[in-house]
This record gives sequence, C-alpha cells and structure tokens, in this order.
Amino acid sequence: LIKVNKKNAFILEAKSPSENILTGKNVEQAYSYAINREVQVTRFVLCNGKEIAIFDVNAREPLLYFKLANASENG
Repeated sequence: LIKVNKKNAFILEAKSPSENILTGKNVEQAYSYAINREVQVTRFVLCNGKEIAIFDVNAREPLLYFKLANASENG
C-alpha cells in the first residue's frame, strides 16, 4: 500500500518475472487488495520486474502498460 500525504493512494503488487500482470489471478488479487474495506483505493499497479501495468478498479484493461527499458530477458 502506497500512501500520499498520509492517505491511501494505490496498491503496488510485485510479482516474479515469469508472472502475467495483465490478466488472470494476479490482476484479481491486486484488485481485491485495492477494494478492501480498510484500503479502498481506485488504482492498483502490478510489476514483474520487466513490465508495469496500472489499473483502475472500474476498468478491465490497464490504464497504462509499459515494458521497463533495462529489464533483463534472463531475469
């Protein structure tokens, strides 16, 4: 959980390089953290060390997705 000015801002979920961060169980897990009653944020971020995806809790597709420029293909 990342806070800005002492308020919950977004969830950052770190995954291993082999994990899919665009669909499936990893997105569902981060979403469930974001909507938790004690967290309640509208954005969540997944990163697998090679890619970053930023989601809004009200959308299926990422708001922003990009590959990290210096990420090693070998992990």
